[in-house]
Amino acid sequence: ETDYSKRVPPDVIKMIDSHIITKENIEKLLPLNDENERDVCCICMTNFNFSESVKILPCNDKHIFHKDCIEKWLSHNKACPNCRKEVTRSNINKIKMFA
Repeated sequence: ETDYSKRVPPDVIKMIDSHIITKENIEKLLPLNDENERDVCCICMTNFNFSESVKILPCNDKHIFHKDCIEKWLSHNKACPNCRKEVTRSNINKIKMFA
């Protein structure tokens, strides 16, 4: 039995913009950290590569994940895997308003 109260509805997941990683935007999306490395997707623990589709959660512009990883995660969990802040329609709309 699926408990739908513990997940983000599909229409809300679709509201989170996807971005394709390119040579032009990788520094903005995934800046090098103190060890001169780029962060990995904390769900699958693999690197991000050019031409991959990613989503950035509304809680923090550093909370970036492979599109497929985060969509699967949010279909079973309603919070960010990094900070546990709930992903809601209203916090996605706030980000879009100020973008």
